[in-house]
Amino acid sequence: VVDKDSVKDKFNTFFSEKRLLMYDDLDALPQGQFGTITNVLTYNFWPLDPIKDQLQKVIKLLRPGGYYIFTYNDCEYEPQIDFCNNFASYNTFTMMSGLVKMYGFDIIDSRCMNDTHSWMIVKRPGELKSIKSSGVFVQEGK
Repeated sequence: VVDKDSVKDKFNTFFSEKRLLMYDDLDALPQGQFGTITNVLTYNFWPLDPIKDQLQKVIKLLRPGGYYIFTYNDCEYEPQIDFCNNFASYNTFTMMSGLVKMYGFDIIDSRCMNDTHSWMIVKRPGELKSIKSSGVFVQEGK
């Protein structure tokens, strides 16, 4: 849980009121508008059911070809199993890769650093294109 006021207090008034947007629910964000979404540490502590719910929402937020980068606790590495004794969830690459594939993501990369920090890069199928519809190279009627 993030104290929104303490975050807003770190910025000037204009930015905190007009530019810094905070959402409590992913459903409130514009669907199909994001090229990249990141999620750091959340899945390290969540069991699979809330992860399933969030993956289902994230794929709807991404544009075709958009990327989702997240960390998770991969208990296929012994040091990460030790984290489960205190606070982390028991997840594995096999479980997480099955989940992301079930929701339609393509796995681009998955790595582990020092056997203690795992992350995965997945992609919504399709080609990531700009949604910008105006500019010096766009001609009317084309």
